[in-house]
Amino acid sequence: MKKTIQFIKVKKEKGEDLIKILNSNFKKQRIIHPDYQIGYDGDYILFPIKTLANESFNELHKLLKNQFSIEIINKKGKSKKSIERRTLEELLQDKLPNDVLAIIPRSYDVIGSIAIVEFDRFLELSQYKSIKYKSQVASAILRLNKGLKSVYEKKSEIKGVFRLREFSILKGPDNPETIHKENKCLFKLDIKETYFSPRLVYERNRVATSQFNENENIVDMFAGVGPFSIQIAKNHRVNMHSFDINPAAYKYLEENLSLNNVNDKITAYNLDVKNLVEKKSTLSEDLKNRMDRVIMNLPEKAFDFLDVACFLLKESGGILHYYLFNEKSTPIEHSIQNLEPKLEEENYHIVKILSSRKVKGYSPKIDLLSLDLYLKSKE
Repeated sequence: MKKTIQFIKVKKEKGEDLIKILNSNFKKQRIIHPDYQIGYDGDYILFPIKTLANESFNELHKLLKNQFSIEIINKKGKSKKSIERRTLEELLQDKLPNDVLAIIPRSYDVIGSIAIVEFDRFLELSQYKSIKYKSQVASAILRLNKGLKSVYEKKSEIKGVFRLREFSILKGPDNPETIHKENKCLFKLDIKETYFSPRLVYERNRVATSQFNENENIVDMFAGVGPFSIQIAKNHRVNMHSFDINPAAYKYLEENLSLNNVNDKITAYNLDVKNLVEKKSTLSEDLKNRMDRVIMNLPEKAFDFLDVACFLLKESGGILHYYLFNEKSTPIEHSIQNLEPKLEEENYHIVKILSSRKVKGYSPKIDLLSLDLYLKSKE
């Protein structure tokens, strides 16, 4: 049965500001009622509040009246208990045996309208049970995420020069093409034909929103469908050269340049960047030692391409965004030191370590690291 409670009624665009003020001025007393849902009324948002003593109520009313056009109203509140369960475990707890519930995935990737899930602990189940329970998990994922259309199972690790995985459809149409939204940009891609990790969203935003000089010349050596390149171009006036060896990735990269209106800032190439060093061409001569910045997001093989990065960077100095896998037991400093002999071969050295950080755990024993290095020729 619904109960009549009080609500603060305020314009939607002022809702976030109101919450900040309540949190800073009523730290000891939680004003928003935790047991009731927020309501909506046209252009207004209704925040359920607790029943307050007259003194607290007057203090609240005075505080908010001075900063917002608000109204405190009485209406029936909707209990949060009626909200659908919001985790896979909660949604499936009455449908799966406890031993299976204990081994369902605790997370999954979302790329556009597609969810990708890995059942690494289902190997102990029989084939019949595995198929049955995977289907139920996939159905629960779709139920929890109304914008999703398909759920795929990850069937392999990253393989080959194009860095692709194998997937199998669990629920929904077998359409691996989707449009993914990230940091106000759109990326059209095919999960079966291109490599894309939604788990690098914060890293890409960190790089894209860092300080750039106007009209920097930049090479994205392993651009994929363009998540680094396009986000940088969206935030800065730059001259970007984006490479990928995968024809499918190049096709989507070209589409994404138009989709995000950055064609005038980025030139895309379907080319192995090793060719810039190993095969003389007009392009290699145009780019040689003229780049202010180089991005190397190929952690498993980046070390083998350091010669290309040094070939591209200005001899007077430039920034290298370098990604690598590192054993958790190995200090970051050791990984940086391992680069120095290779750079020495190319007649470059590290002038300054701008940033060194763990991006995310890659496996139980391996971390993905990000190094922002300022390099300069030794001559």
